[in-house]
Amino acid sequence: MFGVKFHPGAFYPFYKRDISSITDKRLSLERVFGDEGKRLEDIVLFQDSIEKVIHIIEEFIDGKVINIDQNVNLARKLVTLILNDREIMKVEHVEQKSGIHKRRLQRIFSRYVGVGPKWVIKRYRIHQALEDISQRKQIDWSDIATNLGYYDQAHFIRDFKLYVGMTPEEYKRLSDK
Repeated sequence: MFGVKFHPGAFYPFYKRDISSITDKRLSLERVFGDEGKRLEDIVLFQDSIEKVIHIIEEFIDGKVINIDQNVNLARKLVTLILNDREIMKVEHVEQKSGIHKRRLQRIFSRYVGVGPKWVIKRYRIHQALEDISQRKQIDWSDIATNLGYYDQAHFIRDFKLYVGMTPEEYKRLSDK
């Protein structure tokens, strides 16, 4: 198994279609790059070291002439803004800090990132919660929920379980072991 991870927005120039159309799906190299992708797959499958595979894939990607529109970099900057600014709890906050209207934000995220800005915000806030839970001895769950922009603890627990697969309490017990 080998995968390539792109920065937010960076796969769009290769695929040239809305990334949301492939969210949570697997694509073959052939589907993205045609016959050239199939040949690449055949070459990669018969390499005897991961180093060779990495080199071949890097050369292939670097050799692609792609047109990067301004929204590719904008998508990455917006995701980085959400990641780094812990005060961003809602799409409206991204709208205020970026000066980009909500509907345009949604279109950029759908086309270049593959998910909406609300999903990205929730994901990073859940990551923040995981970090907080792992670092604290005593936890005030309502305090964590409030700090992450939730109106109540029940919504926080629901989202946490959706993203992590267990309740915050279950996660805390596992992280304390």
